[in-house]
Amino acid sequence: MRIATGTVGYLGYSDPSKNGMLLALYRRILDRSSLYRVDLVCLPGGYLQVKDDTQKDELAAILVAEAKKRNIAVAVGIDLSAKRQPPWDHNYENILIRHYSLPLFAICWTPKQDNVSNCWRERSTRHDNASLVPAHALSEERRLPVQDGWVEILMCGEIFNQSIRSNIVRHKENLNAAIVLGHESRGFRVWNGMKILSKQGLITLCSVHTERKGGMKFRYDPGGVCRSTQDADIVLNADLPAKLSRTEPRVELKIWDV
Repeated sequence: MRIATGTVGYLGYSDPSKNGMLLALYRRILDRSSLYRVDLVCLPGGYLQVKDDTQKDELAAILVAEAKKRNIAVAVGIDLSAKRQPPWDHNYENILIRHYSLPLFAICWTPKQDNVSNCWRERSTRHDNASLVPAHALSEERRLPVQDGWVEILMCGEIFNQSIRSNIVRHKENLNAAIVLGHESRGFRVWNGMKILSKQGLITLCSVHTERKGGMKFRYDPGGVCRSTQDADIVLNADLPAKLSRTEPRVELKIWDV
């Protein structure tokens, strides 16, 4: 299968008023990806930001409808705005994790399950709150059938959760790859969890927001072999002429055959 992962700029990130622009960009990403016969497009955690569950469901339906038009599987992050507002701190975050109610989601759809769309909630954000996740959430399998195989989708900080990683490894024989929808490259540590998972026998990929041109497209192969690269196969909103303001974020996607 062919999977597109990579980096998206911060313009519009965490701003619900920019969803229209980001949806238009999403359509362009799908159109370009279809030219490369991509089977699955993965965009970062929080690619869209919404005010409430109703808007989340509305935008999720749009994401799925656009993917269906092009027959491309997708995994896209949507956050609720509450994440960016007080009283958000580690204590409050821990309460949300205990109650399995973090407002961070991955919207996933695949042509192999045409009438099913998944809305998977992030379960933990750091290694030191991993133990707070309810047992029923830890045991969830978030597998997506794509082309002739399967991938597992993780939301950002879940890659630090040893219990989640262990559950994935238990059925790794049925998986082609694990994919992390990261939020931000600032202080990026997800690569370490990716490397740990790859050492246990899984190809591990990531998409994330970054402000850098030529940001790293992360990939680790079984045995912990790093195949990450700054190269991109698809670039949207590349360098602008001097003095022109950017109106859409830069997108750099690497296409991986797995």
